[in-house]
Amino acid sequence: MKHRVIFLIIALITATSAFAQEGMAVNKLFTSDYKQRPSVNEVEISGMVLKSYGVTKFRSITAINDAEVADIMRRCVAADAPKAIGSEVKKVGGVINYALYTFSEKEGKYRYVFYRNRKKGDGKKEVTVLYVEGTATLKELKDLFKK
Repeated sequence: MKHRVIFLIIALITATSAFAQEGMAVNKLFTSDYKQRPSVNEVEISGMVLKSYGVTKFRSITAINDAEVADIMRRCVAADAPKAIGSEVKKVGGVINYALYTFSEKEGKYRYVFYRNRKKGDGKKEVTVLYVEGTATLKELKDLFKK
């Protein structure tokens, strides 16, 4: 019985994480096997550590020198972009190397997707997608990331 309760709790936590990006293409990035690759790093933070910043969910996925996953990340962000209510995009040579999309409020929380495509100093290509959700405004998040 104890094992069933533990399993149920784990299942509920996993389901809650998946619902954060529900209806968004970037959800695929956080619910797939891509994060199992050695070239991919995923970070997920939630709970009290974020609450003081007005953030309830922070998820990021970074692919280093993995063209296949980088292309999937680019396509997922591109699929969500038309649904954004605000955006900041920087292109270099016709390719997006930075984008920040703001999505409509959902259940009293703002949702943001950040995309960065860059070549690091060591020549490796790095693509990152961040999903942030919370009561923090875009200005507050920008100020936080500057720190």
